[in-house]
Amino acid sequence: MKALNEIEKEININKFVYKGENIWPIFRNAIGWEIALETNISNNKSSSNIKYNKFLLIKLFIKNIISMLLSLFNKYDVICFTTSDDYKYLHRNQVNRLTETFLNKYKNQKILEFQSGLFINKSEEERQYIPSFLFLILSNILSKIIRLNGASEIEKELKKVDIKINSKKILKKYLANKMLCDFMFKIYRPKLIITTCYSFMPIIKSANDLGIETLEFQHGSIINHFAYEIDEETNSTFYPRNLIVFGTKVVKYLKKKHYGKNIFAVGNMFVDYYSKKRNKSILELKKNYECIISISLQWTVLEKTIEYVRKQAKENKSICFILIPRTNDELNNYSFDEVNIKIFNNLNCYEIAANSDYHMTCYSTCAIEAPSL
Repeated sequence: MKALNEIEKEININKFVYKGENIWPIFRNAIGWEIALETNISNNKSSSNIKYNKFLLIKLFIKNIISMLLSLFNKYDVICFTTSDDYKYLHRNQVNRLTETFLNKYKNQKILEFQSGLFINKSEEERQYIPSFLFLILSNILSKIIRLNGASEIEKELKKVDIKINSKKILKKYLANKMLCDFMFKIYRPKLIITTCYSFMPIIKSANDLGIETLEFQHGSIINHFAYEIDEETNSTFYPRNLIVFGTKVVKYLKKKHYGKNIFAVGNMFVDYYSKKRNKSILELKKNYECIISISLQWTVLEKTIEYVRKQAKENKSICFILIPRTNDELNNYSFDEVNIKIFNNLNCYEIAANSDYHMTCYSTCAIEAPSL
């Protein structure tokens, strides 16, 4: 499949209009994600796991829907849209590695957090948590009854570059998400919407349209990432008004793009903390091995990465390889006979990387964080 920026040059993005508004950013993200999967995914195993997880949603939906309905009777000053992966341990307590310090200024105000993932990770700070899959189920139901009118031009443009995506499904999903957000925000009446990923676009769009302040925290690599590599100016209301990033290099990069208006470099609190922390268990391994290499894993290339590490471990027995899964259960289906392959599920990636001699990954954000550790 062609690169996203090449596709933008071959089609007329001004034709992506629905009910008088340019919605190209929605299709841009959908196409970019499709390209990323086609380029990086190593097998169908992870995709089948995603489908399997959907069977759990009904049970969890019934369990959590009451909390969501009760929340509608409250007003919240800040609403966060996060992922369970944002949470790491600090001083034996779970904290959101991106938003925690910032939210300290709102500790006396009411905070509601929608969190992606089947199970909720919670900070010690008092706030209301709602699993995002409730929102997902409701939007999927709503998308089934939405009827489109006047989307033929969009389909014509997509045919020019032979992009095999379900344009009607993408548009219906966006409209459903937007409608739900409009409804919720009018009831909750928040002053600020915080997100930790570019994928929360309908949420940002809804908040911007309603005049609510929007803020996104950088959660992964930005430079050359399709979601931020926006060379063609388009509808800016789909992007956050404020963007907090790790460093000045990212600021300079984004100033040349069309993602966000106000961009601030604030660093990374976890990098600062763990850069000085020493772990006895990992340091003890250095007595038996020449060096320690930690490897941050990604589900799209999990199989190939493990295959590569196992081969290296067998050929280099003087090197210890520490696998860092994104979730504690990611490696449950694997067994390792190689004594020089280790897993520390009780430690987070920052502590492991800080105590390793080298860090390796395919495209995890740890690639830009590890040098500072």
